[in-house]
Amino acid sequence: MLATALKRESDTAPTVLVVEEQFMIRMVLCDYLQECGFKVLMAKDAAGAIEIINRNDVDLRAVLSDKDVPGLANWLRANRPDLRLLLASGDDEKAKSAKELCEGEKLAENPYDVKTIVARVRAIIDTIKLR
Repeated sequence: MLATALKRESDTAPTVLVVEEQFMIRMVLCDYLQECGFKVLMAKDAAGAIEIINRNDVDLRAVLSDKDVPGLANWLRANRPDLRLLLASGDDEKAKSAKELCEGEKLAENPYDVKTIVARVRAIIDTIKLR
């Protein structure tokens, strides 16, 4: 299965989609986000992420993705500009292009600092609530 929904939480918890090709990194991020009170969905690639995003029963607030997931950032810009994206990359050159795709959002560094990731996801979701 390309996409897996993790632990069902209350309907009031914001939902975040984590897109990460590396299984262990994906699991660590998802587990930590859940512990911090988020509903978490996960996908290992752009196809799985797009499948989740297109489902009518999912109220996503943010997408956290590695920059190396091909095509996802561009697809989001073209099809779901309302959905906030947080990209991560450990490569300086990729980080420059990721900043353009995130329209000025700070780029998360990889390897991930999970506390920083959670703080940035919360900040993104808070900007949505203010709109």
